[in-house]
Order: sequence, then C-alpha cells, then structure tokens
Amino acid sequence: MTNMLDYIAWRGDLSFILDPVNEIDNLIFSTLAYLHMDDLIAPEEKITIEELYSRYKAAGEIPLTTLYDPAPLLTAAAASRRFRNVICRDYESITDEKTHLQFSAVIFEIGAGTVFAAFRGTDFSMTGWREDFYMTTDTEIPAHRTSVDYLNRTCGRGVRRIYAGGHSKGGNLAVYAGAFSSLSIRRKIRCIYSNDGPGFLDNILHTKEMQRVFRKTVHIVPENSIIGLLLPNQSDPLIVRTSKKVMESHDPYSWNVKGNTFERAEELAAVSVFMIDVFNRWLSSISDEKRKMFIDTIFDACIEAGIKSTLQLHENPVATYSALLSALNKTDPEMKKLVSDLVVQLGKTGSGAFVEEIMKVFHKEKNE
Repeated sequence: MTNMLDYIAWRGDLSFILDPVNEIDNLIFSTLAYLHMDDLIAPEEKITIEELYSRYKAAGEIPLTTLYDPAPLLTAAAASRRFRNVICRDYESITDEKTHLQFSAVIFEIGAGTVFAAFRGTDFSMTGWREDFYMTTDTEIPAHRTSVDYLNRTCGRGVRRIYAGGHSKGGNLAVYAGAFSSLSIRRKIRCIYSNDGPGFLDNILHTKEMQRVFRKTVHIVPENSIIGLLLPNQSDPLIVRTSKKVMESHDPYSWNVKGNTFERAEELAAVSVFMIDVFNRWLSSISDEKRKMFIDTIFDACIEAGIKSTLQLHENPVATYSALLSALNKTDPEMKKLVSDLVVQLGKTGSGAFVEEIMKVFHKEKNE
C-alpha cells in the first residue's frame, strides 16, 4: 500500500507550476500543521520548508502534538523539489484552559500568490478534546472564532488564491473559517479540504454561509471513519481506502494513495456506520443542557483522575479508564447512567479489544 510519503518520492520532482495543488498535497500540508513549531519560527518570520527541517534537526527532540508524527513527512518534503521552497509563515499555537480554546495554524506559501492555510487538528491536551466535544452542544466553539480571525489576518494583501484544510478538528475549522471569513477572503478561496473532520450542528449547517462554502469543500474520510462522520456534513464524503481499522484509520499515514489522488473505496465499513448510528441516536436522546453537563462531567472526572493528556489513554488505557470510571462513580446517578448506556451500546459493535477492555473495567467498577 502506498501513502503520502510514497507520493513525495514519486511526485516530488514536479513543481506546483507543472502540477497544481491536489488532494494529496492537501493532506501533506494538513499533517505538517501538527509539527510543534513554537521555537522554530519567530513571529512575522518567513522560512522555507527546507529551513524548517534544518531548524527542526538542530533543535533536537521536539515534543509531539499528536500520535501522528509529522517528522517523516517534513524530512521527505524538505528533500523534494516540490515542497522544499514552499514558505512557512504566520504559525500560531494557542491553548487556553479557562476558555477551553485549543488552536493552531500555519500558512504555506506555494508561490504566485497561492497559499495553503493549514489548521491543526486536536492535540494531546484535554482542553482541546473538551472543546471538540463542545461541538455537539455549541453552535460556535472558541477555535471557530479564532480560525475566522486567523484567515482574515493572514490571507489579505498579496494573496490571490487560497486553499485551506486540516485533519480532524482542523478540517472542521478550515470549513468554518472559509464560511465566515470576509467577502474579500471568500472570493480568493479555491478549495477547502476537511480530512476526516467532524461536521456541524444543524443550526450552523443550514446557514447561507455554510451552504455557500460547501460548494468549494471536499470532505475526505477513510472507509472506517468515525471522527469524520460525527455531526452532519452537507457534502457527500470522498471515501478513501485505508490500511488500518476503525479508530486507527484516522491516521493520515494509513490513507492509500494512487498517483496524485486517494484510492477510493466504494462504501463505508459496516462497523463505522453502526458506531456512528449508535452515537448519533444516543446524542439525540438527551437535551443540549444534559449533553453539556455530560461533557463537563467526563472532563472534570479526568482532571480528578489525574488525566492531563490523551496520550495517557494510549499508553495505559486500562489503568486510565479505571481511574476515570472511579471518578465518575462519585458523580450523580443520572450522569453515570448516561456514560454506562453509551459504553454498553458501543460494546455491541464487537469491534475489538479496545471496547472489550472498557467493558471489563466498567463492569468491575460497577460491581465494586
């Protein structure tokens, strides 16, 4: 199976003049947005991807922002004719626990007045994940407002054509920014890519601004997608074959590439459709107020359980979920029932050891 690293090896000698921005380039820029650039690019500085790589290597070990390590991609891009002279500028990264804001983005100048605005997906922070869940209760989350302001500030004078995109939450932010940016910015937008990004609540989905931007939006999901199918999306998704299953297929490195396009799958996997149906029915069964209370209960319990990063969920899932469920047992009965109902329903998917371990921990805590 080939992925975007193979694409760079095969296509890396062609300039963007000879071969304009395509859907694979989009995923590359969107994944590079995960790079922790805080100490690599100064405010108002412009550097090439080749220089960014040199600084990255000189800096030594740089913390990951997600499980999807952008370093191999940066290494390949910096060595290629296609990407090495692309300019990076206006990198921003903000995390504010008080307002539950997690936002990061960077502009890639491709040349001839063309830019790609890449919005980062959710990082390891619990702040970012809490904000993500607020998408199911709030029409606009803090990162939405920040993304609109960012696009307006960075893509004005000198920019003639705008491509925008992001992976996961980053895809959602790219679509929102494109919809609610200024008229002068919207006129420059050529295409917006949402790479397995979640959708929107109905009261924002059906606004004239969103309907207008959907005509320029490409919604890409792996065949086992979960994240990209959360909340409605107006545009039919482009379904991609992947080398991994269920939640692991969210990994952009697992998406199969064929030439300068993704390898298409005919339909979504049955387990993906089933899990999304369960989650959506569960969401619709509770009010917005209870939904937000549920989210705050979960994340407050995480704090009490000492869970500071989602990385802990991957490094030691059983112990972490045990601590979380112990904390949840101290909450009111209604909240505990909401959690248990969702876990039980998802357990019916039979989708692997991960869910089985959650079920074991849940039943153990319930018996105790």
